[in-house]
Amino acid sequence: MSERDEEIERIARDALRARAQQVEPGADAFARLADKVAGAARRPTPWWQSPRLLWLGAAGAAAAVVAIALVATVSGDDGEDQSAVSTETPTPVVEPTPDAVGSPTPDAAEPPATVTPTPSPTLHPTTTPTPVGGQGNVGRPDGVIWPVEAVQPFGEWPMSAEDAAQQFVQALGGWLLPVGEARMLDPILMIADVELQFTDEAGDPFGTSTTVRVVGGFDEAGVPNWGAVWARSDFIEVDRVFYDGTDFLVSGTGQAFEGVIETRLVDPSGNVAGQGFFTGGGVEMAPIEGTVALTESWPGPGFALLYDLGGLGITPTSLTVVPVVLPELDEPDPGAGSCSAETLEAPTPDPDLPEAVEATRQAIAGAAIACDWAALDALIDPSLFSFSFGADSDAVTFWQEVEGDFGGEPMRFLVETLKLNWILDDQTGATPVNWYIWPDAFPMIWEDVTPEMREALRPLYDDQDFEGFANIGGFAGYRLAITDTGNWLYFIAGD
Repeated sequence: MSERDEEIERIARDALRARAQQVEPGADAFARLADKVAGAARRPTPWWQSPRLLWLGAAGAAAAVVAIALVATVSGDDGEDQSAVSTETPTPVVEPTPDAVGSPTPDAAEPPATVTPTPSPTLHPTTTPTPVGGQGNVGRPDGVIWPVEAVQPFGEWPMSAEDAAQQFVQALGGWLLPVGEARMLDPILMIADVELQFTDEAGDPFGTSTTVRVVGGFDEAGVPNWGAVWARSDFIEVDRVFYDGTDFLVSGTGQAFEGVIETRLVDPSGNVAGQGFFTGGGVEMAPIEGTVALTESWPGPGFALLYDLGGLGITPTSLTVVPVVLPELDEPDPGAGSCSAETLEAPTPDPDLPEAVEATRQAIAGAAIACDWAALDALIDPSLFSFSFGADSDAVTFWQEVEGDFGGEPMRFLVETLKLNWILDDQTGATPVNWYIWPDAFPMIWEDVTPEMREALRPLYDDQDFEGFANIGGFAGYRLAITDTGNWLYFIAGD
């Protein structure tokens, strides 16, 4: 045999070996299977979830190709015409590469919008990366971000691809989005895209849609289970979610109703660990960038949900989900701390006060001297208590901010005010309740406040304060009231 003949035979053998490594069902066979998929979208066990059918079909196709290769090789050895054997290198197959977990960027090439009979994806065992579904699709598939294994083991996953997508969104956000189209991307590796979209009262799709990538595998009993790999909308693209030790930094691009893209940080059960919003484009994609503060401690795996409520305020018309790790916050000690009252002494007991009033008076002063914010909070009934004319936080938080950020001393004023003289304010009504008010100068016109009463205020207020009171016409410093039943009504300052 000449060198040229030997070269032709080598090329032919290489080509046939390459073909023997590929399994590609005929277009007619795949069309019939695709029709079954379209007609049985929500059956408990669709055809493409049956490992027996898939592997029998694959094995049969592989055997047929190997047989053809053997016949062609034998024909070449007998010296028959070899011109029919292609000497060109087979065209490389572009394999579907699964996204990285939580990857915020869209696929380079999305599947068609409708289920149509297309050739089955060609598998190339020697070059294909480890499939998303795991080796043999037995056990927990790689890449699944929900259910979280520590919360819900493999055998308790939703049974269908559609349920997995819908329950994923419902568990994290509490939204029930109707299932639209479900597209099988790879029936062997069990990879599918499920479209979720809000619908109006007539059941028609409204707004944009959210695509949830799901992958499946079989448990030890051979039952198919599915999990979510990611969820995203083309109108919210996230480049980065990063925790800097204080807040989560988020950047990307987005388009939403009036440009408002809301954000939640949640744990696998949907408990909210932080919430905020970003401004993106209103009519076209625009950059989004900002921070979301972590307000609750849910250490472990979690998710950042970025969504557009579309002005509806009910369910998102577009949603992107990115997996994150939620850190454990250093919880502040609700007990003793430091404040402006920590060096003060408690007020002397006053036998002229009713027992309930005196008990509340001493409890308030004791908590303030100990800087025990939790104890102070326990003495407050939010439905009755007043602490500011404009603050939008709770009383304890407001006092902590004044003490820390503004350098004020509300706790010192609280304790020292309870040491001043009080005055009884008789309340009339069907069930009269008397108020005990500190200091006694508060209900009076400033001109009527006696020199003795003014002198008692001197440890807390100076000449400039007194001049302000005169201009206003009355005492406008810190004052406090307790009912004769022991309820703390207010601790407030200002006009």
